[in-house]
Amino acid sequence: MARAAALSGLDGNLPFLSVIEEHEELPEIQWIHGLFPRRCPALRLSTTLALRAAAMAGMGIAALPRYVGLGAPGLNEIMPPSPAPLESLFLVTHREQCGLARLRVLIDDLPQVVAADQALFGGNA
Repeated sequence: MARAAALSGLDGNLPFLSVIEEHEELPEIQWIHGLFPRRCPALRLSTTLALRAAAMAGMGIAALPRYVGLGAPGLNEIMPPSPAPLESLFLVTHREQCGLARLRVLIDDLPQVVAADQALFGGNA
């Protein structure tokens, strides 16, 4: 996703954003680095929301999950030359909390929420 502009694909000279080195093993980060070989990111950030804020400020292109970037003011989805990686959605909690009613509602309903909005989450539910 990038700052709203008349972009016709990925230009190898556009700045791109990445995460701090500790998170470079993530598939989407390896993927965006592959789109800009032999180049360093314009900025490295520690969280997905920081990447989104930097992209919204026009600082560069960022690999963002659709549910984070879609509809964000000033961002447009760019269809790159190589398909972006699909990732799983995980919900992590302490074992002793699995029985809590408020958490059970989330655990039980999350698959239906994701399935109902494939445009936002992409991939298979």
